[in-house]
Amino acid sequence: MFCYNVSFYSIKKCGDPENVKTYIYSQDFINTLTSDLMYKDPSKWAMTFQAYVSMTMLDMHRRPTSTPVKLMERSLYSARYCFVEHMMRQGTLHPAQFAVLDEWFRFIQREIPIEADLIVYLKTTPSVVYERIKRRARSEEQCVPLSYIEELHQLHEEWLVSRTFAECPAPVLMIDADLDLTQITEEYKKSEHQILRRAVNVVMQSPNKLSPKKAITGSAIKIAPRLTL
Repeated sequence: MFCYNVSFYSIKKCGDPENVKTYIYSQDFINTLTSDLMYKDPSKWAMTFQAYVSMTMLDMHRRPTSTPVKLMERSLYSARYCFVEHMMRQGTLHPAQFAVLDEWFRFIQREIPIEADLIVYLKTTPSVVYERIKRRARSEEQCVPLSYIEELHQLHEEWLVSRTFAECPAPVLMIDADLDLTQITEEYKKSEHQILRRAVNVVMQSPNKLSPKKAITGSAIKIAPRLTL
């Protein structure tokens, strides 16, 4: 939602991977993987689900853009430090499966430029997220319990606020997303200046800031919001 409520110019918006329909399989396949398989039998399908998530996220990170700012709804960082970590802590992933996913993430970090320049954290109370999920009424999310959202929220807090778990790869801009949806667009607009200022600073500090090749090789600024769902 954040991606589609910011409006400054020269920005490439990459939405939630659930809404990206350019991959091999259809949206029906994604819905089946999440609702019929992952949520109903997570111990069996968690590894498959996260492997697919990693692939779609990596594609978004690497997708070329001609704009100086690339805004992503989520990233490989939140996938690893929140969702994969949650599965490990809950025992959904076998330690061997976790080790494979973790090593895959580390390999990507070493070999592929996926770094973000700014993290926008839409801090939302779990109960508010839960009510929004119910109103959104996606069929694949109907079995998501409040406890699951609370646990993911705690991981986001440990990672981005208290910094007691994992390394935070970029500065964090926090936005109060508990506001009513009719008010939150205005809150997003207030943050645009901070985001754009950060983007301009990064571009000006880049030794290749005048090279048009830099923009089309996928090395533009990446701003990755972190959601609590």
